[in-house]
Amino acid sequence: MALPLRMQRRFVRGHGVRLALTVIALALGVALVAAMDIVNRAVLFAFVEVIDTMAGRAALQVAAGGGALFPEETAELVEAVAGVELAVPVVTTTAFTSDETGEVLTVHGFELTRDEAVRVYEADDGALELEDELVFLNQPDSIALTRAFAARRGLDLGDALTLDTVHGRRTFTVRGLLEPKGIARLYGGNLVLLDLYAAEAAFAAPGLVNRLDVVVEREADVEAVAERMRAVLPPGLTVAAPQQRKADLHRVMQSLHAVLQGMALVGLIAAFLISFNRLT
Repeated sequence: MALPLRMQRRFVRGHGVRLALTVIALALGVALVAAMDIVNRAVLFAFVEVIDTMAGRAALQVAAGGGALFPEETAELVEAVAGVELAVPVVTTTAFTSDETGEVLTVHGFELTRDEAVRVYEADDGALELEDELVFLNQPDSIALTRAFAARRGLDLGDALTLDTVHGRRTFTVRGLLEPKGIARLYGGNLVLLDLYAAEAAFAAPGLVNRLDVVVEREADVEAVAERMRAVLPPGLTVAAPQQRKADLHRVMQSLHAVLQGMALVGLIAAFLISFNRLT
């Protein structure tokens, strides 16, 4: 036993730096695998939270393939379905600040004058501070920003903000500020809130939306309501539950998780082979 131990001690004394680097390489490989797993879980949790918050109380969502536009009047058709409590027409898209930063902003437009529609998105009374409610609703350039984004940009009520939209560059006036509640918590505060008709004019087309958020009556069966909605909706419109979107997202994230885990394992195996070769 003495001879092998003497050989190990000599190896440690003569190759201490090399041994330390080998241990570090293996530790980094293991840490990479663990870090990938943590990142995947965090990203999935963040996406699910976004879906939940944007959907609010909505149990079902109606949309066209590829985010295409469809008539706002479809909401009346949906509300006539048994078991549907409320259908909220929504225009949702993205815009960019026109300066050199080009920050991405998520645009969310719905009927701000409809209290039940506002409550769908968990916006408490007082969460939205308006400079003047009538002016906000009557002026098509009115927008509301989150307080976090406004503070970061040095904006206040009455200031102008220029955005690059699908219809070109447009200048809006900040006439409302959002408290960090409900949908205002999303996207790091990069959210623009408009009244539905202003959102249609600026980001879609008059009378057209790209989503309906549907609140189902408490005692109603969600899947049965969804089937009844599919029966009356025009071709090209789909009905899905936020839970289904979460499931679809989970499957996508599982695929990404497998790819990243594979890359991490390759790194770990490479570290092992290099270390084994050096030790040999």
